[in-house]
Amino acid sequence: MSKFATLNLNKKTTKKVKMPTIQVVGKEKIEKEKIERVISNHYKRINKKIKNIISLKVHVKVHSKGGKRKKWDFRVKLTTTKGNFEAQESDWNLTKALHKVFTNIEKEVKHKLKE
Repeated sequence: MSKFATLNLNKKTTKKVKMPTIQVVGKEKIEKEKIERVISNHYKRINKKIKNIISLKVHVKVHSKGGKRKKWDFRVKLTTTKGNFEAQESDWNLTKALHKVFTNIEKEVKHKLKE
């Protein structure tokens, strides 16, 4: 059974904004603060391009084969009124993998909105 964590990204804003459902899903113990910080930064950038975000799901998976290092795998699913967007990235560095996957989502949104 997966653990669900819903992020509250509306802490620093003064105006009341309806926030979409943002979930971080994964069985592994995750570094929640780093992940929340990166997600909130990228969410703001994506929200500028496309206003009607319904939900954002970030699936976290950690691969480790006996060594000290962990390989992070992220899958992001963005649901909007304009359509659904998905991206997947893996890296040995947690923040680098998150930045890569959100960069892919942003590119996909930009590409689809051009059409």
